[in-house]
Amino acid sequence: MFMPTMTIRFFYTYAKPVPDMPLYNDETDGFFENSAFVGDSIMVGFERYCRSMGDGFLSDPVFLAAGSFSLWQAVSPVSESTLHPVYQGEKMLIEDAVEKSGVSKVFICLGGNDLGWKTIDESVDNYNTLIYRIHTKAPKAKIYIIGLTYMYGPSQKTNLNNTNMRTFNGIMYEYCQKYDYLEFINIGDRLIDSDNGLKAEYTSDEYIHVNAAGYDVWVKVLRANANYFMRVEAAALSEGEEQNGQTETKTDSSEDEEEEEKEEEQPEQEEESKDEDSEEENQNSDSGAVQAEPVSMTKQTKKTSERHLHKDVLRIVEQTVLALHHI
Repeated sequence: MFMPTMTIRFFYTYAKPVPDMPLYNDETDGFFENSAFVGDSIMVGFERYCRSMGDGFLSDPVFLAAGSFSLWQAVSPVSESTLHPVYQGEKMLIEDAVEKSGVSKVFICLGGNDLGWKTIDESVDNYNTLIYRIHTKAPKAKIYIIGLTYMYGPSQKTNLNNTNMRTFNGIMYEYCQKYDYLEFINIGDRLIDSDNGLKAEYTSDEYIHVNAAGYDVWVKVLRANANYFMRVEAAALSEGEEQNGQTETKTDSSEDEEEEEKEEEQPEQEEESKDEDSEEENQNSDSGAVQAEPVSMTKQTKKTSERHLHKDVLRIVEQTVLALHHI
């Protein structure tokens, strides 16, 4: 199996717009129905946070998380010594758990436990392998990569530091742009201070882990992105239905034109009554001109509909951008 090695190095502003949203929103939470959240101890903390909010919070997603879990372990075979998450009482590979659970959305936040002892390239390769395996086992599932949340500044280490984490996030953001089944969600930049490190008010251990206030921000970001994705998907669905309707109209018009052509051919074959045939051809020709008009109007209607759709999507993005940095 060939997995491309990515060697991009850059500082990239990949943040999704994040408007200020209520902590609880039933309509938006429906987006997370039939979802799984995959991760390490930071995701374990998010699972505890969600459970503390009561039944139905974020539609009660499946959690496939374990402390100290890493991308390297995620692509390694399951054994007694590995830290693979447990699903339905059994330790298993992430892709197998996703397939067995039947979820339609997979949210993954991994990599923090890799960058301390693996290179960025090795970590990215392992992430790509995990994504490939999940997509192979569950091709209809949408995969959402949650960018790493950063470290409390004074606790940074030689390799595990905010610079490398930001580079890693930027590479994964670019990777997500290549495939329609991938999306990137940027939570980290909503938790940082002026030095681009995790704010003291959001850390539970002055290191890398997030407290309840930090998870409040997680929820706001997730819901803001869910709202955006839902509106874009609705716009795309509307466009598809419009196109299907126009296709059916065009097919009906084409059938009418074929009938007219047959009627025009018959008078040409009957040479004995040329005057009558000529008169009939004129009538058919007039009839054809009348019926050709709706076809032209149908194409115009489709173009107008597409322009309106594009304007709607742009308006959605503009409205979301206006709400940026309200947390």
